[in-house]
Amino acid sequence: MPFNQVLLPVWTAVGSAPPESKKNIGYLPDEHPPADWWNWQMNLTYRALKDLQDNAADKTPVTTTTNGLMSKEDKIKLNGVSTGANNYVHPSTHPATMIIQDMNNRMLTDVQIQYLSEKADTTTATTAKNGLMSKEDKKYLEDLKSTPWINLTLQNGVKSYQSNRTPQYKKIGNIVYLRGAVTNVLANGTIMATLPIGYRPLDMTHNYAQNGSNISGRSTNTRISVTTVGEIIMDGASELSQYEDGKWFPINTSFPVD
Repeated sequence: MPFNQVLLPVWTAVGSAPPESKKNIGYLPDEHPPADWWNWQMNLTYRALKDLQDNAADKTPVTTTTNGLMSKEDKIKLNGVSTGANNYVHPSTHPATMIIQDMNNRMLTDVQIQYLSEKADTTTATTAKNGLMSKEDKKYLEDLKSTPWINLTLQNGVKSYQSNRTPQYKKIGNIVYLRGAVTNVLANGTIMATLPIGYRPLDMTHNYAQNGSNISGRSTNTRISVTTVGEIIMDGASELSQYEDGKWFPINTSFPVD
């Protein structure tokens, strides 16, 4: 705290400073220093105390009723208060009429709120739950519509069975699809067609079974394979009479290529 003005010892005689050698060793026993040296020390002490009296602040923390030192936290808080600010008490409710609407700020009616609450879940749909369509599913559907079917080039005398059963293939993503039906397949092991590179199984032959022409009221079936070199082969039939001219064989299937 600052010196009390009543107790401050006033000493205005300036005097002169002792030499550095005397400052280093100090006064010796029974030594009587010159008056100028003594005045210099007393005046220096007086001026130091006077500076403290004039400029030092009380270290007692400030309160709401007493002046004192401000804490750094209060100073930070004070610096954050805008000029001219006062103690604002926010009301607990507001009338709707006080809200000003514009192009970017609108209130919703009960009807609009109900409409928004009935929107679809933003999670992706699954086979068991409604939801948003994934970009992968959307691309797949678009590819289904836009990817054209390509006619197979038949081999070894094999023919297309009817004009609306033309043997064809297409690829969507990494899945190859075959459709159509053939006739004039006359023996086991007949290579009916060959798929181009990019439409062939990569690691192993794709084998599958299909129904064929009914014979004497009995249903028949065939075993077909698609090899890694693209050959579509008639591996065998449940009855040899299926290989008679005019009998037909569907080739419908699908398989991954990578």
